[in-house]
Amino acid sequence: MDNLRYVQFQPGEDLLDVRFQVMTPAERGVYWTIKLYLYANGGKCSLDEVMLSKVTGCENFGEIWEKIKTNFVIKDSTIRHKVITKDLRKAKKFSQAKRRAGLASAKVRRTALKQRFNGDVAKLS
Repeated sequence: MDNLRYVQFQPGEDLLDVRFQVMTPAERGVYWTIKLYLYANGGKCSLDEVMLSKVTGCENFGEIWEKIKTNFVIKDSTIRHKVITKDLRKAKKFSQAKRRAGLASAKVRRTALKQRFNGDVAKLS
Protein backbone atom coordinates (compact mmCIF):
# COMPACT_ATOMS: atom_id res chain seq x y z
CA MET A 1 0.00 0.00 0.00
CA ASP A 2 1.12 3.60 -0.57
CA ASN A 3 2.24 4.42 2.99
CA LEU A 4 -1.08 5.95 3.92
CA ARG A 5 -0.78 8.39 6.77
CA TYR A 6 -4.47 8.56 7.57
CA VAL A 7 -7.39 6.19 7.97
CA GLN A 8 -10.79 7.00 9.39
CA PHE A 9 -10.43 5.24 12.71
CA GLN A 10 -13.74 4.28 14.34
CA PRO A 11 -13.19 2.65 17.74
CA GLY A 12 -16.93 2.70 18.43
CA GLU A 13 -17.37 -0.19 16.01
CA ASP A 14 -15.49 -2.42 18.44
CA LEU A 15 -16.61 -0.85 21.68
CA LEU A 16 -20.26 -1.46 20.74
CA ASP A 17 -19.63 -4.99 19.42
CA VAL A 18 -20.84 -7.64 21.89
CA ARG A 19 -17.96 -9.94 20.94
CA PHE A 20 -15.50 -7.22 21.97
CA GLN A 21 -17.42 -6.36 25.14
CA VAL A 22 -17.10 -9.91 26.50
CA MET A 23 -13.34 -10.11 25.86
CA THR A 24 -10.94 -10.07 28.79
CA PRO A 25 -8.48 -7.18 28.99
CA ALA A 26 -5.72 -9.46 27.66
CA GLU A 27 -7.89 -10.53 24.72
CA ARG A 28 -8.75 -6.90 23.96
CA GLY A 29 -5.10 -5.94 24.04
CA VAL A 30 -4.08 -8.68 21.61
CA TYR A 31 -7.09 -7.99 19.39
CA TRP A 32 -6.37 -4.24 19.16
CA THR A 33 -2.65 -4.72 18.71
CA ILE A 34 -3.24 -7.09 15.79
CA LYS A 35 -5.74 -4.64 14.27
CA LEU A 36 -3.24 -1.79 14.55
CA TYR A 37 -0.54 -4.03 13.09
CA LEU A 38 -2.85 -4.78 10.15
CA TYR A 39 -3.47 -1.05 9.59
CA ALA A 40 0.29 -0.48 9.54
CA ASN A 41 0.93 -3.37 7.14
CA GLY A 42 -1.54 -2.74 4.36
CA GLY A 43 -4.34 -4.77 5.89
CA LYS A 44 -2.71 -8.17 6.11
CA CYS A 45 -0.06 -10.10 7.99
CA SER A 46 1.23 -13.62 8.24
CA LEU A 47 -0.36 -15.98 10.75
CA ASP A 48 2.95 -16.58 12.50
CA GLU A 49 2.23 -17.13 16.19
CA VAL A 50 5.84 -16.58 17.27
CA MET A 51 6.03 -13.23 15.46
CA LEU A 52 2.56 -12.17 16.64
CA SER A 53 3.44 -13.13 20.20
CA LYS A 54 6.38 -10.72 19.98
CA VAL A 55 4.34 -7.98 18.29
CA THR A 56 1.59 -8.20 20.90
CA GLY A 57 3.93 -8.80 23.85
CA CYS A 58 1.72 -11.70 24.88
CA GLU A 59 3.42 -14.78 26.32
CA ASN A 60 0.31 -16.97 26.03
CA PHE A 61 -0.57 -15.70 22.54
CA GLY A 62 -1.74 -19.11 21.25
CA GLU A 63 -4.30 -19.44 24.03
CA ILE A 64 -5.68 -15.93 23.51
CA TRP A 65 -5.56 -16.25 19.71
CA GLU A 66 -7.89 -19.26 19.91
CA LYS A 67 -10.47 -17.06 21.64
CA ILE A 68 -10.27 -14.04 19.29
CA LYS A 69 -9.41 -15.48 15.89
CA THR A 70 -13.06 -15.59 14.79
CA ASN A 71 -12.91 -11.77 14.61
CA PHE A 72 -10.43 -11.99 11.73
CA VAL A 73 -10.44 -13.44 8.23
CA ILE A 74 -7.78 -16.12 7.85
CA LYS A 75 -6.93 -17.46 4.41
CA ASP A 76 -3.73 -19.16 3.28
CA SER A 77 -2.00 -18.39 6.61
CA THR A 78 -2.71 -14.67 6.14
CA ILE A 79 -4.73 -12.60 8.61
CA ARG A 80 -7.05 -9.82 7.46
CA HIS A 81 -9.94 -7.91 9.00
CA LYS A 82 -12.98 -6.88 6.95
CA VAL A 83 -13.31 -3.42 8.50
CA ILE A 84 -9.60 -2.68 8.08
CA THR A 85 -9.65 -3.77 4.44
CA LYS A 86 -12.61 -1.45 3.85
CA ASP A 87 -11.01 1.43 5.80
CA LEU A 88 -7.73 1.16 3.90
CA ARG A 89 -9.53 1.05 0.56
CA LYS A 90 -11.47 4.22 1.47
CA ALA A 91 -8.32 5.94 2.74
CA LYS A 92 -6.47 5.11 -0.47
CA LYS A 93 -9.30 6.51 -2.62
CA PHE A 94 -9.43 9.64 -0.46
CA SER A 95 -5.67 10.11 -0.70
CA GLN A 96 -5.70 9.63 -4.47
CA ALA A 97 -8.55 12.13 -4.88
CA LYS A 98 -6.69 14.72 -2.78
CA ARG A 99 -3.53 14.13 -4.81
CA ARG A 100 -5.40 14.60 -8.11
CA ALA A 101 -7.02 17.79 -6.77
CA GLY A 102 -3.63 19.12 -5.68
CA LEU A 103 -2.07 18.40 -9.07
CA ALA A 104 -4.99 20.08 -10.87
CA SER A 105 -4.68 23.12 -8.61
CA ALA A 106 -0.94 23.33 -9.25
CA LYS A 107 -1.54 23.18 -12.99
CA VAL A 108 -4.03 26.05 -12.81
CA ARG A 109 -1.58 28.13 -10.73
CA ARG A 110 1.29 27.42 -13.14
CA THR A 111 -0.85 28.36 -16.15
CA ALA A 112 -1.96 31.61 -14.47
CA LEU A 113 1.63 32.44 -13.53
CA LYS A 114 2.86 31.80 -17.09
CA GLN A 115 0.10 33.98 -18.54
CA ARG A 116 0.91 36.76 -16.10
CA PHE A 117 4.63 36.47 -16.78
CA ASN A 118 4.12 36.43 -20.56
CA GLY A 119 1.86 39.49 -20.31
CA ASP A 120 4.52 41.39 -18.34
CA VAL A 121 7.19 40.52 -20.94
CA ALA A 122 4.94 41.81 -23.75
CA LYS A 123 4.51 45.16 -21.94
CA LEU A 124 8.29 45.63 -21.78
CA SER A 125 8.70 45.31 -25.55
